Amino acid sequence: MSLNRLARCCADAVAFGCSAGLALLRSARDHPTISQKLARRGGNVLSVDIYVDVDSGSPVFCSSSEFSFDPLQWPRIVMEGDFKEVAQRFKADMSVVRVPGVDPDLKMAVLASWQDHCLVDLLHRWQEGALPAQITAGNHSRGRNTHVVRFSDRHGIPYHTCRQ
Repeated sequence: MSLNRLARCCADAVAFGCSAGLALLRSARDHPTISQKLARRGGNVLSVDIYVDVDSGSPVFCSSSEFSFDPLQWPRIVMEGDFKEVAQRFKADMSVVRVPGVDPDLKMAVLASWQDHCLVDLLHRWQEGALPAQITAGNHSRGRNTHVVRFSDRHGIPYHTCRQ
């Protein structure tokens, strides 16, 4: 699921008086249940990314679901309990629910290669609000007069280098 799409869907959901959430469930038995849980609580699935790893011996289900919901009908504490129940029921390695604009930003370290295109893409997504994170970037020493260092300085993003 693209970060831009997540930001757009979250903005649309807020405009209609709803909140938007992102749920991640990893390494569970392959069985339909997340959409049923959302529907019972009045939520609406906006997008789903699914992968079933069949090479691990037994199928392992990985899912990322983006959804809208009314926080009055489905309070955050109840939502967390619901997803924890799903994770426990299927012995999932991980269950994470994030509500952009409500949850604190993720803390992210970006170790960039010499090629700037990936780092620049992440920084622009962050600038547009599509990447809710506190970023620390770095890896290679770049001159003070490069667009990456100027961007980092202008936006207060720490940039560190590894010295050999």
